[in-house]
Amino acid sequence: MEICGVIIILVIMFRAAKMWDRKHFLIILAGTVMCFAAALLNETGNSEKNIEYLKKSEVGTGSEAKELVAEVGNEESKTEEIRVEVSVPEREYSKEECEKILEDEAGVLTQRILGENKSTERIEYDMKLPAEGNNTAVSIEWYSSDNSILDWQGKIGGDIPKDGTYITLKAVLSLQSEEFIYEEKLRVYPKVLTGTVKEKLIEEINEKNQDAGEENYYLPDSVDGEKVVWYEASEDKYAYLAALILIAGIFLNISKKQKEDEKKKQRAEGLKRDYPELVSRLILLLYSGSSMRNAFYSIGNNYRRRKKEETGFRRNEAFEEAVILCHEIENGVTEADAYENLAKRCALPNYRSLSVALIQNQKRGGSHIIENLEQEVMNAFEEKKRQARTAGDAASMKLLLPLVLMLAIVFALMMIPAFLSL
Repeated sequence: MEICGVIIILVIMFRAAKMWDRKHFLIILAGTVMCFAAALLNETGNSEKNIEYLKKSEVGTGSEAKELVAEVGNEESKTEEIRVEVSVPEREYSKEECEKILEDEAGVLTQRILGENKSTERIEYDMKLPAEGNNTAVSIEWYSSDNSILDWQGKIGGDIPKDGTYITLKAVLSLQSEEFIYEEKLRVYPKVLTGTVKEKLIEEINEKNQDAGEENYYLPDSVDGEKVVWYEASEDKYAYLAALILIAGIFLNISKKQKEDEKKKQRAEGLKRDYPELVSRLILLLYSGSSMRNAFYSIGNNYRRRKKEETGFRRNEAFEEAVILCHEIENGVTEADAYENLAKRCALPNYRSLSVALIQNQKRGGSHIIENLEQEVMNAFEEKKRQARTAGDAASMKLLLPLVLMLAIVFALMMIPAFLSL
């Protein structure tokens, strides 16, 4: 309790020194005060003086350790407090109590050990032989007159006549220093198998193959009066094949998705790469006096012609989108919707910006469209330069790893012989 008081003072001092914030201080102070209060209540709760005796614990629970305080002295002289640890033993029964308990335990023992059996005249199920009585202080040891018929664990053996045989089951009940002998005559019959059919078959197999030196491993031909025919189970290869097909399908699906993702990634990179060329062509055609629609038609028609005629033709993703835009306008889609569809298909910031500029020019008109496109070209070329630098840095990092590995191999070739020669 004194330690709790010291801790409270230290907590207040730490707060005064502003080493804790207010929230943490209140939590820690509350916890410490609660510990102090619990210690105080514990001390006051055990403050009964002039104890003349301590109550022993019940039989079988063991001894109990208690800490007592003895005040030595009288009222005239100064008293001295001495702490003494006392081991209070458990209570013991008297001889008469032991005899009564043992007789009571022996009186109910027959019903306890029968288990699934109906009476002592027909034992055909394993018996339940307890190691202690209902009163846990009573210990029980079992003995059988013939362990091959019924052992000390209550298990029925083999080679028992069908009409049964008699044995004597004996138990020694002990309580403290007293003992009581229990005997019961039992008529044991061949064991009746219990549990599921599978468990019964296993028990039959174990009983038929108790001789470890036998060359053959025998199987029962009947169980519970039912005929049993045995054959070796064939491996279910088709189940394994189905599982392999399922796994292959999963991997193929994953591979397909990866290919689709890779294709989308390559298309996005192509759109970024070819964007400056598309806008530059639009600017040149607009400077030559073409309208925006005619400029796209010119780019699309020229691209389709080259695609048919040139060998080793390189696909241009931006020009492919220009061809699609021309098809939409030819099929009755308005220019504004065609430009908006262009932004949706490409789903890149550059194309969205281009779409907005084209739609505004188509609705409002004006000569600022060329200036806007020129700014787009400049931004696109700057982005292209930045991407090139990023790709170069990534390539240099990839080259750095083999160099580091080669350096490590060189060091190993130099250092290992040196260490081996020591």
